[in-house]
Amino acid sequence: PVRLTGVSTTNAVGRPLAEVFVLCDERTRVPLTQPLGSALREEQPTGDDAPPSAALQTAEGERPIEQRVAPIVSDHGEVLGAVTVFRCVSDQRQMQQRLVMADRMASLGTLAAGVAHEINNPLTVILSGAAAIAQQFAQLRHDLASGTPPAPDALGRLVQAGELAQEIEMAADRVSRIIADLKRFALPADESKAPTDVRK
Repeated sequence: PVRLTGVSTTNAVGRPLAEVFVLCDERTRVPLTQPLGSALREEQPTGDDAPPSAALQTAEGERPIEQRVAPIVSDHGEVLGAVTVFRCVSDQRQMQQRLVMADRMASLGTLAAGVAHEINNPLTVILSGAAAIAQQFAQLRHDLASGTPPAPDALGRLVQAGELAQEIEMAADRVSRIIADLKRFALPADESKAPTDVRK
């Protein structure tokens, strides 16, 4: 406690608890004027006014803590005092954040592998189709440049090149849709604001 609060036992004895054990609600930042909550008044363990997660205010700044409060009751039912057990959870929070980040990176790796697979398939179609078309036109260009009459299958090769071009276009469209889906996934949709009839 001395290490966490920064107040020595000698300086703490005889002072009100609220001066030594200075807490605020971790979420609302509202100071907690009664660190022991309802333990002394209602003889109940940790109540709503003594949240399990609070921030301990020290000279070095705020430290997140978890606390539990319970009354000390005599055999005759008389409330003698209260005890609070608290611990700093800064290291635990940092560990949780690192675990969350590691999980995100693992998810990102899985996503990247899936995206690479989805893009690789149509990309293979595009590359192989483009290479086949280039080969067909190179042969036709050679025939025309040399003055050789077009081969009997020249028309068929042109038709095949046209079909390959359509496959390339479809594959490129698929890649475009994958990228558009990724953009929608990465960026939140714009929220439009307009008057509305809440009764409807």
